[in-house]
Amino acid sequence: MLNQVRDPLWTRARQLLALQAALDDAVPPELRGAVLVAGWRDGVLELACGSGAVAARLRQSAPLLDKALAAQGQVREVRVRVMPHLQTSRPARAARVPLSEAALQELDQAARTLHEGPLKAALARMVMHHRQGWRRGKGE
Repeated sequence: MLNQVRDPLWTRARQLLALQAALDDAVPPELRGAVLVAGWRDGVLELACGSGAVAARLRQSAPLLDKALAAQGQVREVRVRVMPHLQTSRPARAARVPLSEAALQELDQAARTLHEGPLKAALARMVMHHRQGWRRGKGE
């Protein structure tokens, strides 16, 4: 029966739900649930998110979003709005992959060739930090 409803409001709601599902499939996994379809009119899709960081990440993903949402038809432009009061889920953190020992050796060697300064100190700290985390993760 619900599929037979011809009410314009119901039709509009189904369009927005389809766009939200397409959006959820198109955004990077860590942004799912943090971005909502706020509106759609005359081919302009408005997305809402709760922070500037999420909006920036969305804008970086714009080419992929455009392609995925164009498949839904009639989407010619995507606009992103930050709405701090929006209560969405927080973006998940991307999984951290430890650097390999070979990569750490290369970074350590690069740090040793540099003159004293902030870059050398930062590389040395990074190598030390990753080596300590790597050993802890391996149970040593």
